[in-house]
Amino acid sequence: MTIANLAKSVASQHRHEEAVALWNQFLDTTDGVASQRNSREVITLNSAMAVYSRRGIPGAADLAQRATEAATRFSSVRHRHSPW
Repeated sequence: MTIANLAKSVASQHRHEEAVALWNQFLDTTDGVASQRNSREVITLNSAMAVYSRRGIPGAADLAQRATEAATRFSSVRHRHSPW
């Protein structure tokens, strides 16, 4: 979670390319780790990447695709383990 928080902090400082790199690192480190926290961060990441992609920030479109895939994985794992 620290990497995701750092990415958000860096993004708030308008250091967008660095934020993209940090969010990529977040996805690398959370690969295969499904949790509600990770799911929330991926939702935040997806929202940010939609804006970044429209602005033409390098790497944003690829990161948006990775985040979408991660969100799908988190969702499928959550539903498989849900008692409902």
